[in-house]
Amino acid sequence: MAYPFCRGRIFEVCEYDRQQYDDAVEIFWASGCALFIRSELYHRWGGFDGDFFAHMEEIDLCWRLKNAGYGIAVCPQSVVYHVGGGTLAAANPFKTYLNFRNNWAMMLKNMSVRRLWWVLPLRLKLDMLAAIQQLVKGNGKAAFAIVKAVWRAVGSLPQQWRKRQELRHLRRRYALAAPNEKGLYRRSVLWQFFVRKCRTFAQLPDMQS
Repeated sequence: MAYPFCRGRIFEVCEYDRQQYDDAVEIFWASGCALFIRSELYHRWGGFDGDFFAHMEEIDLCWRLKNAGYGIAVCPQSVVYHVGGGTLAAANPFKTYLNFRNNWAMMLKNMSVRRLWWVLPLRLKLDMLAAIQQLVKGNGKAAFAIVKAVWRAVGSLPQQWRKRQELRHLRRRYALAAPNEKGLYRRSVLWQFFVRKCRTFAQLPDMQS
């Protein structure tokens, strides 16, 4: 359902580094703070979407490349220094807005129509529940940010459809192979995390990294 997570972090739970993920494997997306990509591919496939401004723009780019058959891998020998949250503080409502809006935009651009039919109605319900949860916590600004984000994302459907059409033409011309879904989790990470209490990547059932 397009909830991003990675090896070592699921939602806000970060694992302590015990070298448990020091193997070079294929993944679905790479963090923008540690992303290397061929300049030819970056420019051919549109680079980061400027409409995103911040948050999830690297996942969107990786998804486009995966849909074109390309592979993305982690290099565990690399060392990266990064100031997390340097653009916006975690509690900033604008950060909440961008995360929800861009997540929807990412789905509308890259997810297959077959999946969108059932994912979007479910995500709408879940995101409204998230807004209600923030309201109950007394965080009205965050609740409003979520509702505003979904509203704006739904309103951008014609724009996202045009982007889908552009990407389809690019795939017809430049796709390396059929869509590569290696690293895409087939189960619900939401269910595994909140109901089954899976707190680490290794605990997720059927997770093929």
